[in-house]
Amino acid sequence: MPDPNCYAYATKYADRLDPGQFSGGRAKSNSVAAIRAAVLRDGLILCPVQNALPPALAGHYIVACRRASANTYDYHWFRREGVDSWSHKPGTGVVRSSDASGEAITDTVNAPHTASYNFTQFFTGKNAALLPMAQQQGWAIDYDEFVGYFYCPDEGLKMRKGCTIL
Repeated sequence: MPDPNCYAYATKYADRLDPGQFSGGRAKSNSVAAIRAAVLRDGLILCPVQNALPPALAGHYIVACRRASANTYDYHWFRREGVDSWSHKPGTGVVRSSDASGEAITDTVNAPHTASYNFTQFFTGKNAALLPMAQQQGWAIDYDEFVGYFYCPDEGLKMRKGCTIL
C-alpha cells in the first residue's frame, strides 16, 4: 500500500518521493540551492515572494519547504490549505495540521519546526549510519532553515515522459 512522505503529500503524489524524482534525478545535496533546483526541474514554480506569504496563482496551490541544516539529507514539506492553515505529513505518519508544539500551522516560516517523530523506518540502507545520531538527539530533527515557497499545479505534479521512480 502506498505511503507518501512529506514531498509526495505536498505534491499530491501517491507514494514516497524525493525532490528531483519527477524529473529523473534526486537533489544532489541538502543545500537550499540543490533542493530548489530539483523541485523546479520537477515542475514546481518558485514563488516571487519569499519573505511573506506569496499571492495566489490561478491553477496552483502553495507549498513550503524547510530543511535540516545539521542533517546530511533531510527536509520537510507543507501544503497550504485554505486561507490560514497548512498541513504536512511527517514521514510515514498521518497528515497533520499542527506544528511540533501542537498548535495549528498558520506560518511555515515562524512556526516551531523541530520534529520529534520516530523515524526508525527511515534509518535503513544508506541512512543506517544516521540512526545513532537520531537516537542521541531524542529523534528530534530541527528543520531550521526555510527553503522557500513554491506553486504546485492544482492537480499535483505528474511524472515526466521517460522518468521512473526508483
